[in-house]
Amino acid sequence: MPYSQAMMAWSLVRNHQPWNPAEPEGWAGDLHSEVAIALGLENWAELCLFSAAGSALDWHGMDAWFEFYGVRVTLDVTANPSKFNGYKADVIVTPVAIENADERRDLAATIAEELMSKRQEAAAHQRQQRRTMRAMTACA
Repeated sequence: MPYSQAMMAWSLVRNHQPWNPAEPEGWAGDLHSEVAIALGLENWAELCLFSAAGSALDWHGMDAWFEFYGVRVTLDVTANPSKFNGYKADVIVTPVAIENADERRDLAATIAEELMSKRQEAAAHQRQQRRTMRAMTACA
């Protein structure tokens, strides 16, 4: 999917949610709570869970995603074992992980780790960009 189409798809899906992304319902609410706890959040509204089910993003292997301070972790909910060793989404979610409380807690820890890792990468990238800009303007 070309970049502009992908951005339009993300925006369209983001704006048409079946729930409040900061307070999802059902299994999504349970997973959202577990991830917020794993992140140690006091304000769970800082974490959002978006559904992409039935959208163009779903067709490209993303059923949902978490957003946390500008970073995304994508999820693909599937029972297909061929996807378990890497696929398009950041995290592959089995139906058992949604239904079983212990499995869901482990899944939440994995998602929280991925969110924090991506957040640290984004912060490092921003610091490098600022250094580059300062270096470019210092000699101007």
